[in-house]
Amino acid sequence: MSRRRVASREDDVADGLGFLTSYGILVPPAVVGALAALPEYSDEPLLDGRVRITRRITGGTLRHVGHAVRLVLELEEAGMALPAGVSLADLLRCLLYHDLGKRQPELRPGDVVVPSRVFEDGKLHAARSAALLREHGEDGRVVEEMVRYHHHGEGELPEGLARGVRGALRTVQLVDGLSAAVTRRDAAVYVVQDELCSSRVGVEEVHPGTGRVVYHMITTGGGGGEKKKKKQPHPY
Repeated sequence: MSRRRVASREDDVADGLGFLTSYGILVPPAVVGALAALPEYSDEPLLDGRVRITRRITGGTLRHVGHAVRLVLELEEAGMALPAGVSLADLLRCLLYHDLGKRQPELRPGDVVVPSRVFEDGKLHAARSAALLREHGEDGRVVEEMVRYHHHGEGELPEGLARGVRGALRTVQLVDGLSAAVTRRDAAVYVVQDELCSSRVGVEEVHPGTGRVVYHMITTGGGGGEKKKKKQPHPY
């Protein structure tokens, strides 16, 4: 088994955004500016259900998006499969725009808050983000639905989604959560891969502050115990 770190807080997220152009995806300066204007926050839980803000991460949403893009490219390199009907470019476009409509409160280190009262329901910013897509030349149904429903649970999704969207949303939500852990919790993410069986690929999420380790399996295109042909690595 091989274990390779693919994301950490120290990564240069500009690299991840820069490689979007390799897939024919333009990154409008207005989108970069809007994401950079949104902070993210680190916090520590308190016994009464509140949290104490420990750090304000300037430009945190842009960092979150950059980490998410890098993670998807690394998982694709490891053999991650997407459902028929959804391309890697679709997934990358979704990640670029998925938090564009987000609204964040202004908080400072030391503030003690109830998360459900100060942070809005993710479904609200997902809907706003989807509505903003056309302003930036994105009018594809697949990307719109992935952005709109990336905070919906499996049982909350409507019928009649475009082909592959339901399955692709599982990947979007996994990567969204992993990137949030890297951005806000200083987690590191590793790909754990069986070098002789391409269908056995996992993702390990390590939280150094608490010692917590979370393991996720990902769907791959390999199988049958055959060794997967090695791809050229992404140049970052």
